[in-house]
Amino acid sequence: MYEELKKIQQSPQNKDDKKLYHRAMRVLEKYEQTTFWDIDLEPLSGQEKQKRYALNFRLNRKAVIAQDRIGHYYLLQTDLDTEQITDRQVAESYKSLMMVEKSFRDIKSQIKVRPIRHWKNRRIRAHIYLCYLSLWLSKYIENKWKERNISTQVGSTLEEWDHKLLMCEKVDPYGNMVEVSWNRGKNAT
Repeated sequence: MYEELKKIQQSPQNKDDKKLYHRAMRVLEKYEQTTFWDIDLEPLSGQEKQKRYALNFRLNRKAVIAQDRIGHYYLLQTDLDTEQITDRQVAESYKSLMMVEKSFRDIKSQIKVRPIRHWKNRRIRAHIYLCYLSLWLSKYIENKWKERNISTQVGSTLEEWDHKLLMCEKVDPYGNMVEVSWNRGKNAT
C-alpha cells in the first residue's frame, strides 16, 4: 500500500487535486486503511502555467493507538428486548452480515461484476447470474478447503490457475468444434 501511495505521489501528472485525492483514497480503501492515514494536497510553487499538486500522506498514530486500545471488540446495539434475542444471537447475526458484505466485495473485486456492458435484460440477468454462480462456487471451494485445513485463498489460487492454463478450441470451416485442449503458460496457443 505504501508503495502504491508513493507511486501516486511521484507521478508527474498531478494536475487535478480532486483526482489526485481520489486516487490516493482508492488505494487506502482497497486495503481498508482510510482511518489510519491523513492525506494532504498542496499546490507546488513555481507552476504558473499549469497547476500541479503535491500529495502528502502520513500515518495517523492516534488512530492506530485508539484502534489497538479497542482490542477488536464490537459494540452492537439492537432494538430488540433481551427476551426476544440473546447476546450470542446478536453477535452471530452481525458476523453473518459481515460475511455477506465480504461476499459483495469479492463479487466486485475478484469476480468483477462491474461494469456491465449489456443492454438487454436477459443478458444483464445472465451476467449477474454467472457472477453469483462463480461466487457460490468460490465459497463452496473455500468451505471444502477449510474442512481439509487448507488455508490458501481461493481467489488468488484461481487467478494463478488462470495464468497457467488456457483452453484452445479447434473449429472446422462449418463452425463445429473439432477439438478442445488445455495449454499451459501465458502465451500458449
